Amino acid sequence: MLRFYNLLTEKNNKGISKRRDEYLEQIFERKRKLGLSIGIIVPTLNVESTVGELLDMIKEYFMKKDLVLVDEVIVVDSGSIDNTKEEVISRGFPFYRDIDIGPKLSKENVVHGKGENMWRGLHVLKSDIVIFMDSDPIDPNPEMLWPLIYPLIIDDNIVFVKSVFNRLTNGDGNFVQTGGRVTEISVRPLLNIIFPELKYIIQPLNGNVAGWKDIFLSLEFPTGYGVETSLLIDIAMKYGVNRIAQVFCGVFYQQGNDLYNLAKMSFRCQNVILKKAMQYGRLSFNKVSSKFYQPLFVNKCIEWSISDLEEIVRPPIIHFNK
Repeated sequence: MLRFYNLLTEKNNKGISKRRDEYLEQIFERKRKLGLSIGIIVPTLNVESTVGELLDMIKEYFMKKDLVLVDEVIVVDSGSIDNTKEEVISRGFPFYRDIDIGPKLSKENVVHGKGENMWRGLHVLKSDIVIFMDSDPIDPNPEMLWPLIYPLIIDDNIVFVKSVFNRLTNGDGNFVQTGGRVTEISVRPLLNIIFPELKYIIQPLNGNVAGWKDIFLSLEFPTGYGVETSLLIDIAMKYGVNRIAQVFCGVFYQQGNDLYNLAKMSFRCQNVILKKAMQYGRLSFNKVSSKFYQPLFVNKCIEWSISDLEEIVRPPIIHFNK
């Protein structure tokens, strides 16, 4: 059974853990004793309205002079055309374009995407523990971050931590701990069928995760939204599902997506799962298609949108550098 940590069982009227200072002190002391460093990679694309508040929260709570829990934060961007860069630079954080860090690739091999930003960020970040954080939370709070660190610091067996959030459901104003539409309709059923050892992962597509940098360096990274699924499966298969922990990180508000784009995300995730099934001998295919057809109704006629959603895969960095 996977380890599940709920460090927020006792909260004050602001939703903050009453024992937060106690837990933070444990993390800080363990970090100091082991001589560890902790860094955050934030992949971005056109998030001027949210990334600033996220960085403000990190700086205010975790980069204090008397209690430096987070040693470095870098932002890796896919080519934003809004003011994302200005929001980051004005707060004193390093901002990198994806094409400016990591290996130099020929023009035809340049790919932009969330997974690409994460992979390239690993070429720059120096810390022992790496946290990947989504850049678009609404009203970010410190409970989104520090619980991710606790299992890695306290339990020597844990190498990877997945976040679990209360998500606001549409319409009824209630909070649930299930995944979103892509997770519940697409990803969870397929994982249960092909990788049943992952059936207890509550929110497999959550982008806020933490792990040891050495582990991430040994893994391949799909360049798009299939990256979370790929990392989860690879770590479970290579290191054991018992070395993955889940931790409750409070409430997460995030702008929803339309069904057209959710369908593309679903296709990417399913594509990755099927390729991993082939890689680990769970299923046998000659090829997994990357062409995705979607009907569009234009002037009362049906037209077909055809997208090539092939997830280009970046090799493990430890192999790439040899």
